Parts: sequence; C-alpha cells; structure tokens
Amino acid sequence: MLFLKSRRIQLLALLTVIYFVYFVLWRALFFGYFFGFDTDLDSADLLYAFYMGIKFDLRLALIVLLPVCFNLLLPKVNLLSSTRSRSLIKWYLSAAMVLLSIFYMLDFGYYAYLGERIDASLLRFAETPLISLQMVWESYPIIWQTLFTLAVFWLCSKLFGRVLGVVEKPAQPSSKKQQLVTAVLASICVLYGMIGKIDGIRLESVTVLRWSEAYFANDMSVAAVALNPVLFFADTYSNRGHSYDEEIVKSSYPLIRKHLGLSAAQASNTDELHYLRDSKDAAGDDLVMPMERAPNIVLIMLESLGANRLGIFNNPLDPTPNLDALAKQGHFFPNFYVPSSGTARTVFGKMTGIPDVSFGQTTASRNPLFSNQQIIVNTLDNYEKYYFLGGSANWANVRAVLANNIEDLNLYEEGDWQSENVDVWGISDRNLLRESHDILLKRDASKPFFAVIQTAANHRPFTIPDDDSRFEKKEISDALAQQHGFLGSDQFNAIRLLDFNIGFYFRELVKNSNYADNTLFLLYGDHNDKSKPSPHLSEDDQLKLFKHHVPFMIYAPAILKESRVIETPMSLVDMLPSAAFLAGVPYRNTTLGRNIYAVGDDDDSYVIVHGGDRRNRPTIGLRGREFYLQMLHDGEQVSLHKLGSDNVKEDVQEEYPDKAAAMKDLLLGIYHTATYMMYNNKKLPEQER
Repeated sequence: MLFLKSRRIQLLALLTVIYFVYFVLWRALFFGYFFGFDTDLDSADLLYAFYMGIKFDLRLALIVLLPVCFNLLLPKVNLLSSTRSRSLIKWYLSAAMVLLSIFYMLDFGYYAYLGERIDASLLRFAETPLISLQMVWESYPIIWQTLFTLAVFWLCSKLFGRVLGVVEKPAQPSSKKQQLVTAVLASICVLYGMIGKIDGIRLESVTVLRWSEAYFANDMSVAAVALNPVLFFADTYSNRGHSYDEEIVKSSYPLIRKHLGLSAAQASNTDELHYLRDSKDAAGDDLVMPMERAPNIVLIMLESLGANRLGIFNNPLDPTPNLDALAKQGHFFPNFYVPSSGTARTVFGKMTGIPDVSFGQTTASRNPLFSNQQIIVNTLDNYEKYYFLGGSANWANVRAVLANNIEDLNLYEEGDWQSENVDVWGISDRNLLRESHDILLKRDASKPFFAVIQTAANHRPFTIPDDDSRFEKKEISDALAQQHGFLGSDQFNAIRLLDFNIGFYFRELVKNSNYADNTLFLLYGDHNDKSKPSPHLSEDDQLKLFKHHVPFMIYAPAILKESRVIETPMSLVDMLPSAAFLAGVPYRNTTLGRNIYAVGDDDDSYVIVHGGDRRNRPTIGLRGREFYLQMLHDGEQVSLHKLGSDNVKEDVQEEYPDKAAAMKDLLLGIYHTATYMMYNNKKLPEQER
C-alpha cells in the first residue's frame, strides 16, 4: 500500500512511536515510584486512568512533531531533499527530548514535594530564585539528573540521526492523486490523535479531550496517574489569570468573619485564615413542619432566566404562571443575585460556595488549579447524589467541577438518556425532567438524596420540540416582546415552554411520587442573558445588574410551614447552606456561602457581583439593602448608589462617605477572599475530615 510506503509517513510513524513510548515509560515510572503495584486504588479506575493518560501522551507526541510535519510540507527545503533541514530537525528532536526529560524530572520532584502534578503555580518559586535553587540542590540528586540529561541528549542525537536515514531511501513513484490521498489520510490520523476523543459519527460527538477528563474518579491520586504533566502545566498556565492579594485577605479577615457570622469560638485563635463553620442548627417550628427523616434536596436550574422575565417581578406579558405560583406557595427571595453571568460560573458557584471571580472569558471550571474543592454536598451524610443534564458535561469542563468534587456522584448526561437530542444542548427539558424523575423513583427510598436538574431550553436556538406536550406558542410581535425585556418572540415562547415544563413536572410527575412530601425543591435562574430594557425593573437596567438578578424560590408545601417573601439580599453561594439548615442536616462550611435564615432583618446583608472586563480590569459590585457600590477590581472608579431613589444612577459618595468607605473595604475583602478560596479551599483526604 503506497500510504505505508511513503517516506514521510514512515518517518512520522517512527518518530511518533519513539516519543509516545518514552512518555508512556515516564507514566509507568511515575506510577511505580509513587504508588506501586500494591496500591489500594481501585483497579478499574487505574486502568481507565492509564487509558486516558496514553491518549494525553499521544497528543503530546504529535504536538512535538508538528514542526516536522510543517517541514515535510515545504517544497525543496524539506528534510527529504535538504541535508541542512535534516540536521536542524535532528537537533530539534534531540533538544525537545532533553527539555521534556527535564520537565518530567521536575514533575517527579514537584509531586514528591507537594503531592500534586506540576502546574503553573511552580512559577511562584521564581519569586525567590536563590532560595528555591538552594532547596532544589539540597533536596534532589542534581548531579545524577544532569548526567541523565546529557546521556539522553547524546543517545537522542544518535537515535534520531538513524531514524532520519529513512528519508534517504529512494522515493516510491506516485501520482499527484496518490500523494493527495496520502496527505489526507496522514492529516486525519494526526487530527484524531490530537483531538483524542470521538464518541460517534455525528459532528457534535467530536470533542477535544480536556484535562478535566482525568478527574473522573473523585480521587486526586487517580487523576494524577491520568494527567500528562506537560499538557497539564500548559493548561494551568493559560488559565492562571490573577491571584489574590494576601495582605488584603488578611487585613479583611475581621470583616469577613462578621459577614459570615463566624463566632469567636468558630474563628481561629491564631493568625491563620480560618472559615470553617460546623453547623448543627435546624430550622425552628416557625419555618418547617416536624420531620421524621432528613428531606431530599433538589435544585432545578432554570437556564438564562432573569428576574425581569417573570410575572412575579411584574412582567406584564405573564410568561411564567407556573413559576409564579410556586414562588407564592413557598419561600420567595426577590433580591437573589448570581455573582457572575454565565452558566459555567453558576455551576462552580452553586456547588463550591465560592463566587467565580476569575478574569476574562475563562471560568473557574476551566482552570485546573480550581478543580479540587471542599464542598458542602460531601458533608451531607447518607445522601445519594445525582446530577442530570441533557447535554454533555464536557462543556466548559464542568465535569471536573462535578465528578472530581462530589463524592459517589451519579452523573447522567448525553448518551445516558433514552430520548433523542433535540438540539446542541441535548434532550428536551420535558424529557430531561421525565427521565430524571423515573431514575429518582427507582432509587433506594430509605436514603435521602441530593439532585441537580439542569435545564437548557431557554437558550439559543430556543428549540420548541415537536412532542406530545400540547404546548402552544403564543404569537406576539417581536416589538411587543422587546418592550418588556425579551430579545424577541422566540425567546418569549422559550421561557413560556420552560415554565410549561416546570408545571408538567410538579403537577404530573412529582405530585404523586414517593418523594413529593419529603423534598425541598430549590428553583433558581443561573443567570440572565442579554436583555432589552425592562420598565418594570428599570433599576436593574440602570445599574447594569440585570444579568445578575434572577429568581430563586424554595417550594416544599409539606415541609415549609407557611409561604414567605424574604427580602434579604442573597447570593447563589448561599443556597446550599440555607437548604441544609431547612433540612436540619449537619454540614461543614468552609466557603463564602451563608445560611440566609440566620441573617437578621436588621443586618445590612451584602452580595458580590462580578462584571465584565475593562482592559482586563473587571468591575465588581456590592449590593445591600439600601445601597449598591461599584468599582474596578483594583479599587478605582468607585461609585455609590442609593437604591429606590428617584435617580439611582447618581453617585452619592459625598453624601454617605462612611458608607462608601465601609462597603469598599468589605467588597475588596470578599473579592480577594473568594479568589483566595478558589486556590486554597482544597478537599481534605477522607481520613482528615
């Protein structure tokens, strides 16, 4: 076959095998040195970790060989016809192998020192280079490592000199068509190796293998076996963003303690930053009915549903009668805000209890440095955990946030459903709710469960499925929809469909189920999207808070003693502590999330919002009961606004200087503490919990 006789193909195949085998040997050495074959790690997880790891290794091998591929495409000066090119490529390949060997040795030392694969945080040692070099000299066999590096370089120069001799053989005669076919086949093979993941023949099934795939087992040791240190370092470097200001974090600690309600007994007696609250409090008789067993907790994420789109927030088009009814029958929080606009940021915030205040277009879910978090869900003893979404968890790397942090998680996603996909976001919300309900019916009824159902219909392309729901679109003009905050009639009907399916879920599925009377349902918007001005919520528009202001309600007619409207400003990160309190379940909290029921009506409660970039300088804000303060993240361009005033856009700092100063200090404290927590709120090993 001419494809296999091509000198280019033979050369690339040989070089790929050499690099690939070398990386796999390093992987085996890493496993044998740090874990050994008598490890207590799950054997099935280890096999899959090695499978994932060799795919990362193959990708790295192909990345290293990209300059060779490019050279082979050049006319006349490629290494097939040019001795000089052949010599340059030989020294490139040898130097690359040496540099990679040094990197792997650094990774060994880093893991031995910190128990983590090497990442971009290594660069912090460059801040004290002399001390770091002395530590390395005193801790590691530098002389032997140097001799090993020199030996690798010498051996590689000999090896690659021989391998490049392949191209000196006479070329096989071939036509232009045969050459084109060979080039196409070679490109497909290289692309497949680089992509690393193809789950089917459909275009949407072709996804790039990401670092988060290594975090499939909720075990950092298994993830360490699967990761490739070079690629992982590159991922963490590209996502390193900015760090926290430790001085601000420490100086703000008293303010944050007060904000979180940390008592003197709970706070540390040392200078350490300590945020742990062990809560054993249960809701009183004024809030909940007597409960014989721990209730289930179900979170229903309402995709892109802002406050301005609901009837209960006075939208005159009345698009959400079912959600409005649930809010009136349960606990409704009209001043609920998500810290950042974006579904991935919301998933991170709700699960970790830390506002995603990462920079730019990246999100905390995409940053490998933030993939390991201590979260409240894991402290809910005896709870089964479920996460349901109609599409793929690979999107925005949310798989790492979920699978790596939630222990014993039952994750259902694209490929697990009986229903067919209706668009890029997977199966329809109606089928997602129906199939999730069927799964929950079949669980062990003696155990409580925690579940998240993540809807997606209220998202472009605003698909209206052709199903048996009997949902009818309401024909209104785009102009009318836009007068009341919608982008157009298609979005208006997508929200009506979301509300329609929520009604279907509670009336036809949950109502007669075996968990209806023992479940707290938390329904919340994950963020708002782009909006037209909303006259019924003009203050949000004027202060640019419309993307953050979303609905939140807790519905549990058999548990909650009475319906309530709770005006206290509340954030996404407060949901789980508040739900655990209502459920009477002991939990451990090490993050910025608060039990909102413990915030008194007289306390000036605050929530942080995090806006878009201005020349890599994001805006941040603090929303209280009476005031909203906004500034750039570095403390510049501060403005204070009086909520409910006739001119809410007016800066009233001069009128309330003490309030502006106090809110600025607290905002900086919350912002830098959130960043600190993203780096430092690490999940503890089981024996330390």
